[in-house]
Amino acid sequence: MKPDRFLDVLVSPLAKIFERREDSLPQGGVDVVIGFGIGMRADGKPSLLSRAVAVRCAILYKQKLARTIIFTGGSSESNITEAEAMRSIAIWSFGIPSDEIFIDNASKNTHQNALNVWAMLKRKGLAKNGLRFAVVGQDLHVGRCYDSLRRVVPKSSRVFLLKAYSRYDPKCTQKRLTAEWRFIPWEIIWTVLFKIKFVRRLIS
Repeated sequence: MKPDRFLDVLVSPLAKIFERREDSLPQGGVDVVIGFGIGMRADGKPSLLSRAVAVRCAILYKQKLARTIIFTGGSSESNITEAEAMRSIAIWSFGIPSDEIFIDNASKNTHQNALNVWAMLKRKGLAKNGLRFAVVGQDLHVGRCYDSLRRVVPKSSRVFLLKAYSRYDPKCTQKRLTAEWRFIPWEIIWTVLFKIKFVRRLIS
């Protein structure tokens, strides 16, 4: 057994404890589904984790469970960001019209993702009370994505947590995304830090 696989098996019980429960969407779906990017490959293609997020968002749209898609993520390789790479999957693999997809490709962390998405909706005149959001992220990362968005949008909004499952990507340029045992400590630490308002202000 390769070292990464062996270590992944060891941290698997911790991962199960840390993983958040997925929500059920309301009847009629949501107004906006937000896909949070998580890593790129050196050739400019999305990591397996980012690809899984894009696919989950695209399927929700095709099933008429989301009216608008937003992809967010500024991490880039070969001048292509996570958001741009995920949008390409939705357009070319699922035939989703480009005008139904918005992207935020400037964010460098999860808190900025949430801030930039809400600011974008305001600029486009789409921000309003009572919006329903589906947050889609990698199964361990999505809890932090959900919490970040909840802190930004109005309290009247409803936010639902949905997971995108994928194996970790040995070709991802972000080393923490190449194996679960690498990712778990990172995610636990940052989930705790993101609860501290002072830290969120520093990284905004």
